Amino acid sequence: MSLKNILGQNKAINLLKNQIIRNRLAHSYIFLGQRGVGRKKTAIELSKILNCYSGSNIDCCDSCISCQKIDKLIHPDLHIIDFEWQRKILEEKILSNVLKIDAIRAMQKEINLKPYEGRYKTFIIEPAERLNIDAANCLLKTLEEPPENSIIILITTTLESLPKTIISRCQKIKFENLNNDIIKKILGYNIEDEILNLSNGSIEKAKLLVDSINIETGIKYQIDFFNKLVKNQIQISEIVELVTKINESKNSVEEFVNNLIYIVREHFSNKIQYLETMEFILNSKKELRYNINTEIFLQNLLLQLYKKFVC
Repeated sequence: MSLKNILGQNKAINLLKNQIIRNRLAHSYIFLGQRGVGRKKTAIELSKILNCYSGSNIDCCDSCISCQKIDKLIHPDLHIIDFEWQRKILEEKILSNVLKIDAIRAMQKEINLKPYEGRYKTFIIEPAERLNIDAANCLLKTLEEPPENSIIILITTTLESLPKTIISRCQKIKFENLNNDIIKKILGYNIEDEILNLSNGSIEKAKLLVDSINIETGIKYQIDFFNKLVKNQIQISEIVELVTKINESKNSVEEFVNNLIYIVREHFSNKIQYLETMEFILNSKKELRYNINTEIFLQNLLLQLYKKFVC
């Protein structure tokens, strides 16, 4: 893999290439876009270019020891600051869903050291939108005075959760949703148009949908269920059965709700009805993060939709 193989992100890649050629790379970036569009891959490829032993000044060779180590995520100058890294570095038993100040402090100790093998140290923070306020304020100190030969890349789906002070100190690069042809090319196999449309431009979502096709409560089951719901062909007993199946299957409630959002987008032609239903589901999704009992949450969600369409 190299930058030339990052598909569907010509604008972002060309911007980075121009900066590399002109030796004008920023010390800190925000890679903005939904999951599964190449943000993290691009960050890793940038690290390879900066530390490649035999590549050109605008791409990596993809075969030297440095490139191979970075591909395997074992290069000592590449650091991916995520929930799993935080759990290990802080010796926590449970995987957290926020990035904490102690994790950023650990990163700061590392960033102040000279590179071990390469020319640059790269720190990829993902998901940056999950930095808590203390961690964000701590990170700000490093962004204000970044050490030489280091690059910090914040990977996020939204800017809303990041303090303006952090946003102002990073160069923002927007990653676009992938078109269906690009997704087909990356996957390397045929995929139904309905699934492609539901993937909403995300290769990660497309893979999940393909994997879920053969699951009993997978995407095809959900599409059929929603069609019956809209046509007033659903019974209360079927809702209870679906909730039970999801809780017993590989599907997560969050995945089901996300699929439901995509299905609504595809199946509603009446704009007012579409907006009302979408607003209801999105508001319900916000509540999901605070709802411990997912079974009750899902049951209430589906019963409310049942009332909207059937009652």
